[in-house]
Amino acid sequence: MQSEATQFRARDAEIMTPKTILIVDDDIDLRDNLNDILIDEGYVPISAGQCSEALNLARERDIKAAILDLKLPDNSGTKLLADLKQINPDCVCAIMTGYADLDSAIAAMKLGAFQYLQKPVHPAELLKFLDKAFETIRLRDEKRLAEDALKEKQREMRSLLDAFQGFAFLIDKDGTMLAGNQEVAAVLGKEIDQIPGTSVKDFCANASAKKTRRMAAEIIRSGKPLRYEEQLEGKYFDTIINPVFDEQGHVKQLAVFSRDISQRKRDEEEKRKLQYQLAQSQKMEAIGTLAGGIAHDFNNILGAIMGYAEIMKQTADTTDDRFISNLDQILQAGNRAKELVKQILAFSRPYENNKIPIQITSIITEVLKFLRSSLPTTIELRHNFEQGPKVIEADPTQIHQILMNLCTNAAHAMQDKGGVLKIDITSVTLDSNTPAELPNLAPGNYIKLTVTDSGDIVNSCV
Repeated sequence: MQSEATQFRARDAEIMTPKTILIVDDDIDLRDNLNDILIDEGYVPISAGQCSEALNLARERDIKAAILDLKLPDNSGTKLLADLKQINPDCVCAIMTGYADLDSAIAAMKLGAFQYLQKPVHPAELLKFLDKAFETIRLRDEKRLAEDALKEKQREMRSLLDAFQGFAFLIDKDGTMLAGNQEVAAVLGKEIDQIPGTSVKDFCANASAKKTRRMAAEIIRSGKPLRYEEQLEGKYFDTIINPVFDEQGHVKQLAVFSRDISQRKRDEEEKRKLQYQLAQSQKMEAIGTLAGGIAHDFNNILGAIMGYAEIMKQTADTTDDRFISNLDQILQAGNRAKELVKQILAFSRPYENNKIPIQITSIITEVLKFLRSSLPTTIELRHNFEQGPKVIEADPTQIHQILMNLCTNAAHAMQDKGGVLKIDITSVTLDSNTPAELPNLAPGNYIKLTVTDSGDIVNSCV
């Protein structure tokens, strides 16, 4: 059914375009007679007596129809018909002759003649031919206008689809694609012009195609657009389906726009992790501030305890070895407590790189003693120190913390079934062939610390 706009354009074109008719015959009286008839009926006749004159007129004027005599002084009407069709393929032509001949009629029809008239041409027959001819012209013009309008809409639709950064396609209510952009064509392995007629299930996975059809059914029912996110083959897509209405307001097609938002999802997840880390950092900062305050107070109390123990040891007037031994135990425990306070203070304030030469095996031995009292008896502690001094330049407090963290992690891996926690110390020499996992270490001599547990967790540092 043609739209009203198309009909109006066709009518306007019919009104504004003169009904120009070319009459070609070497009989001037016949031409004048036909001219009078056509002028009375509102046509615009122009006439010629031979082929060359007629062709010149055809090049100069927009001739809608032509009536050609079969026999002309300089050529035949069928030859003129062929020449006119080359100049204006849309010209509607009729051949007239006083000598009806089947072969000539067939030849004229093959060349594109619209009708075959016999002289003398009766006015009613002539006007009937012209009515039919111009009705054909009108229908042809309407069709051409409709096709042009359709092509323009298709160009507009193609521009809209191509402007979308993602997958964009148009489907009918049965899920058949009507158009799509280059991204859709790439997935289908087709050219853009080959998309129409493709089923939506050929474009996306079966599960997604079923979901799209369910969404389409809901949109057709409600007439409202839908938007949803889905995960396909490890990627996230944000999809919008919009209804396209006909002139009666019914949903006739669906426009689908789908964008890959995987990167956005990754960014959101990364942002969430960073926010969590920030919250943890703020919490640890608060805990560190609290720990620092407690450590200072505890240090003051500890100082008093150790001070009085020293005074008692220096001023004791006794030969009781057990009493002196008990005081030594108090002082020894106090020194261990002081080290713990140092660790708490180191945890509560920004790290200061205070490297000094230390014997790492001594620190390990101290850590093992501390761990033995805090770990369950189901975990056995072992160590293997390579012979010889193992002196390194490091912050002893930081080394202590590293060891505690490694050993605590290893102990957690065995807390259910128990096992063996082992610490190894070995010497290593790095040259220009430093392993890829140690890119920041310059060639030289190093100490390798390895913490191993029977839960198959190995932690190493150099």
